Amino acid sequence: MLTVYRRHLRTCKSGHKEELRTSEFDERKKGWKRCDCPIFASGTLAGKSQRRNTGEWDWEPARLVAAKWEKLGTWNGKKPDPPQPRAEASTKPERISIRCRSTIEEMLAKPVDLPAVLKFNRDVRTESPTPRPEGLNVSGFGTMRLDGGQ
Repeated sequence: MLTVYRRHLRTCKSGHKEELRTSEFDERKKGWKRCDCPIFASGTLAGKSQRRNTGEWDWEPARLVAAKWEKLGTWNGKKPDPPQPRAEASTKPERISIRCRSTIEEMLAKPVDLPAVLKFNRDVRTESPTPRPEGLNVSGFGTMRLDGGQ
């Protein structure tokens, strides 16, 4: 779905900030100053994300232009060519390099000692923090600044 919004220019006659983006909802608010800045549409069509000027200054014609682009599914206003069949996927074993294939085969051939893995994970999670040396009193050090200042 394309998003339609007004993108204000530096020379906006109503004095809106440059690059301010407003919607039709914003512009219907009480006290809004109208201007002639262009209306843009942005979104993704045919896998291509883009922002494009609709060439319109009123909301209804701008929405119609964006709807046309959405219906066609492309930004250039022409129907896209049907996708071409792709070559064979490169993940087939004969396409993987010999070094990678041997590494994968080695990894798959190794038996996994599941009880040992689970015990290691349990021990790592339940270890107590590193004990502080006896007799070390850190209360007199105060705070340390990272910037090296006093």
